[in-house]
Amino acid sequence: MLLHMESPTNLTVTNISGYAYTLEFSTNLTGWQSMSEAISGRSPGERWILPTSEDSRGYFRTTGSTWATPVTNALPGTVLRYPSSNPAAPEHYRVAIVMVNTAGPLSDDPNTPYLEYYTPRQLGDLYFRHPHGVTSFYQDASYGHMSLSGAVVGWIEEPEQDLTPSAIIANKDYYFSLADPYIRFSDFDIFVLHARIKNGGSQVGWLYPFQSITTPQGNISGVGINFMINSTVFDKAPLDRSNWSGGDGILPTTSWAHELLHTFGISGHANSYDCGTQTVSEVTAANPIKAYGNSFSLMGESAYGLHPDAGMKETLGWLASSQLVTTTSNGIYEVFPLETADGRVKALRVPLVPPITNNNHSMAFDHLLIEYRQPLGFDRYYGRLDGSTFLSAYKPEGSVDKDGVLVLLEYPTNVTTDATLLLDMNPGTSYNPTRGIKWPGNAGKFADAMLQVGSNFTWNSTSITPLGTNALGGMRISVSIP
Repeated sequence: MLLHMESPTNLTVTNISGYAYTLEFSTNLTGWQSMSEAISGRSPGERWILPTSEDSRGYFRTTGSTWATPVTNALPGTVLRYPSSNPAAPEHYRVAIVMVNTAGPLSDDPNTPYLEYYTPRQLGDLYFRHPHGVTSFYQDASYGHMSLSGAVVGWIEEPEQDLTPSAIIANKDYYFSLADPYIRFSDFDIFVLHARIKNGGSQVGWLYPFQSITTPQGNISGVGINFMINSTVFDKAPLDRSNWSGGDGILPTTSWAHELLHTFGISGHANSYDCGTQTVSEVTAANPIKAYGNSFSLMGESAYGLHPDAGMKETLGWLASSQLVTTTSNGIYEVFPLETADGRVKALRVPLVPPITNNNHSMAFDHLLIEYRQPLGFDRYYGRLDGSTFLSAYKPEGSVDKDGVLVLLEYPTNVTTDATLLLDMNPGTSYNPTRGIKWPGNAGKFADAMLQVGSNFTWNSTSITPLGTNALGGMRISVSIP
């Protein structure tokens, strides 16, 4: 049923079970409240779909200058709108999630920890509204600099067929265009194609604002695109520091936030630098660079932390230049927790002379990046290091002295990447060499990667020693450079 409003009025809609409603406004609407959805300040002529039972997956649409009656052209699917929870954020993106099913009938298996079937409402609420969802993560990690709003369209049912992820990606224009009856494409900055296929999967983030989509509404350029094909959906984030059997740190999963970070401009990953029983060695049997090996970042293994490192935050514009200090003289510097929105210094850049090299790669790493983390916000899993079932699976001791700083290598400026490499400041401690996330043993080996208070790392004439926290909660770090 469509309700067409010529002027603001009070309206109560009843008997709406199994339907959704499209409203078109000929005047600005000051407020509308229905089905727990608040709508305000909509523009004249803008369509707004109010969901009811997603299981019915239908709504009716027509046009007219008076109250309209139901018509027969029912459209499959539902569209749900999610306004920004932080409209004052300096950087705002509008995200459209299009849910397409090509896998045939879907049903939920209660024996799996994730959802095999979920409604658009469930997915949208997890992504845009959940305190551990993607939108909340970006609010937290960006210090309120970034906010998201958007819409979810789905499920759009396609004929059951066997498709590969590459076939979905190659035909993106077709699949996004299925949302044409529901949304105005020009209203959005980021488009997420969440497709269900019978086999395989793929998660890819294409850079904003350099993508385009050809739709029945014309060519939509200057956008970003995410492909979340057969991507897992959890409906809870474990808070007991135990394991991932009941959920993930970011909902629907960390991958949804990870790929979006690529779309926002992060090209690299949070890696580790594994030199065996040494923190740094210029001669190793294998390449020490392990992709995704940083266990403290969503761009890596995300076992003990989710915030991207300070270098990536600088790339994204979340840190001011004054918050990432390059050391130019010997002295004691202060670094404050990476997670807190306080405007203070979040990391140090320390030059390395000579740079670190290795016989298995051609890089010459000439800077260290030093940051200080605490179990706050989306870095709450840093608390797993105090002792947890989760940690015990990777490191038999079951607890770690986390009072210290993380030390990373940054790539030289002549290499176009924002990737970083976590150094292991305690390379001789024990760990489970067979249990892993991205790499066997990595999550255990790097669980105690931090340089602890009172310990020292020296590379030629460069020396770093954490001294402990000050009265304001910042870590004092003694730095000597050539």
